[in-house]
Amino acid sequence: MFENLDGEALQWGAAKLTNRASEQRAIIILSDGAPVDDSTLTENGLGFLWRHVQEVITELEGDPTLRLGAIGIDHRVETLYQNAIDVSDRTQIGDAILNLVTQRFGWVG
Repeated sequence: MFENLDGEALQWGAAKLTNRASEQRAIIILSDGAPVDDSTLTENGLGFLWRHVQEVITELEGDPTLRLGAIGIDHRVETLYQNAIDVSDRTQIGDAILNLVTQRFGWVG
């Protein structure tokens, strides 16, 4: 839906969770690289999308009612996200999600 517009995708996900009555809310983003959109970059400069995603991450990580995690697929995400796991193969995504939820978020079933 929001291909390569990581900041907007995070904002969209957070907005969808806002009206949920759940005590535990989480967003886990799967990232395979940098946020890129040629039209946006042409109009706003090369660093615009990076700055935007960093601002959104800071805002969401500061929300005590939300957990934010990231899985980098052949891409390092721990420089952006506090709760991040890098995987080198797509078959590792399931284990990475489980790790985020149980170990990083402290949620147990």
